[in-house]
Amino acid sequence: FPLDQNRKSGLLIPEFSNSDRTGTTITVPWYWNIAPNYDWTIAPTWMSDRGIQWNNEFRYLTRSSQGTLDFEYLPDDDKFDDDRRYTRWRHLQPLSRNWELNADIAEASDRQYFEDLGSGTAVTSQTHLLRNLEFSYLGDNWQFVGRGRNYQTIDSGIATADKPYERLPQLLLNGIWDDAPAGLNFGVFSELVYFTRDIGVEGFRANLQPDVSLPVEGPGYFLVPKLAWRHTHYQLYDEGDARDDPSTSAPIVSVDSGLLFERDTGSGDFIQTLEPRLLYAYIPERGQDDQPIFDSGRPDFNRVQLFRPNRFVGGDRLGDTDQISLGVTSRLLNRVTGREFLTATLGGAYYFDDRNVGLPGEEVETDNKSDLVAEIGLDIFRNWNADLGYQWDVDGGGTSLAEFRVQYRPADNKVANLTYRYRPAILEQAEASLGWPVTDRWSFVGQIEYSLRDDTTIERLLGVQYESCCWAARVATQRSVSNRDGSRDTTVLLQLEFKGLAGIGSDARGTFEDDILGYSCLL
Repeated sequence: FPLDQNRKSGLLIPEFSNSDRTGTTITVPWYWNIAPNYDWTIAPTWMSDRGIQWNNEFRYLTRSSQGTLDFEYLPDDDKFDDDRRYTRWRHLQPLSRNWELNADIAEASDRQYFEDLGSGTAVTSQTHLLRNLEFSYLGDNWQFVGRGRNYQTIDSGIATADKPYERLPQLLLNGIWDDAPAGLNFGVFSELVYFTRDIGVEGFRANLQPDVSLPVEGPGYFLVPKLAWRHTHYQLYDEGDARDDPSTSAPIVSVDSGLLFERDTGSGDFIQTLEPRLLYAYIPERGQDDQPIFDSGRPDFNRVQLFRPNRFVGGDRLGDTDQISLGVTSRLLNRVTGREFLTATLGGAYYFDDRNVGLPGEEVETDNKSDLVAEIGLDIFRNWNADLGYQWDVDGGGTSLAEFRVQYRPADNKVANLTYRYRPAILEQAEASLGWPVTDRWSFVGQIEYSLRDDTTIERLLGVQYESCCWAARVATQRSVSNRDGSRDTTVLLQLEFKGLAGIGSDARGTFEDDILGYSCLL
């Protein structure tokens, strides 16, 4: 405990925990204040079921860069019967006024590393580790990114043919010019990238998409006609009997428009808006079956996707369409502060023709209507707020997606949440969480996430907290799915915190606040 504002080398507060995967765990961190702009935390961790793990965090800050190097090493894991390690390097370095270097590179020794040694479902359920190095330029009109990117796949259930491609390199150059002569706006998107992988076709892909628009805006309305031309060209290798240089060119025509009406409510304290929006989009059909799938996919259909002309993301597919998208949003705003108490959106699309372009294995889309999208955000009642997302399959007559969350939060340490999520044939989950004081000094926390589809608990947390003016004590037990085979891990958390100084034990406070949305342990 340094007695002044200066940092000091020495032992930090030890941490204690117990779990099914590691046994009893004791961590004794040592902090080394190397220099005013360098430090190193070494945290040897003894795990009764696995051995001693050496955790290291080195941080640096110079006039031109900053970064962190994390390194974990577990020699001869008693359960795994081999050495294990994890490394992650994050670096940010401005090179000039407009140029920047950014690196984020991670690597694990084996696919079970996080399932065996991580904590919480967010960590143990990781499927890929990012390795990204990029230079970027941000100017008034031009933006450039040059990167090399790949992933380490740590989910053994992902087949080699389904692993993401490496991009070595990827070059992006985008430009935008607003308020050009005659009120026109110009833009251009360009990309050159080489995709490679151990299995499957690989090669170069070049994308070029210039566009021009003529925005017409005024009080209460906007109209944006836009014309773009997209050209995609490949140079492929290991393509078999297919063409090694397929290409596609097509126009993208859209007209986006909207109105804004507002009126005073009866009390005069609020303003209600009515915001209809209409988008017409046309993209002619172009055969693309001879083009590979490097990074394209179909995103979730939602309010944002409703008003995008291309129904695919990525550079390998340009979806043909002739459609009108309609939506209307209404808001309730405080006249003085502008606070939004209510927002509600309803929208859908109508198609004039079949959509023949698709991903491999997809059938032609012949329905003439999209799902009906509804979203509601409610913050009108004191201490209460709620969000609702719902999609209705108009042609099939069933629910495509449903999400609901309601929260009661009269104070930072008084929070109750209820959440429901549903996707047909994929998931149906309910979650409830509570953080609440039962006396002036004692509080209860609880959280449960339950799969209604599988009739099983995914994660559960129960804990209590005692708090005085100067210190707090917390104890909790947590049980969660930690392995892809469905096996579970039980963890006991114990923490003693001296307010304004430090805490002894595991980070129970962090667990409480991460698992219970909007909850704060301390008054």
